[in-house]
Amino acid sequence: MAKGGFTFVEACRAFDCMSGVLADGVVTGSKINLGRVGALMPVRHSSRECHMSFKRVNGGKLEAVKRVYAVGPRLRYRFRVFETFLKSHQLDWFADH
Repeated sequence: MAKGGFTFVEACRAFDCMSGVLADGVVTGSKINLGRVGALMPVRHSSRECHMSFKRVNGGKLEAVKRVYAVGPRLRYRFRVFETFLKSHQLDWFADH
């Protein structure tokens, strides 16, 4: 907090505001922009069946059983860094590519 120049109360307000923006984006399934850095992009996955060929029983042992589960539709978010940010900053983790 001291590094950012916020008091504790101001930091709590900023955190509540950012959490609210993220929650609204997740509820609506929309893109969430994070300033000039990048955006969280929603990727919708349709429902599908999952096949499992084992069951864990008491003692941590595996038992061969065929089971089918239905996994409903879901959203996964991917982070996309803006090109302008990439051009103006040197990213340590991006040097390998």
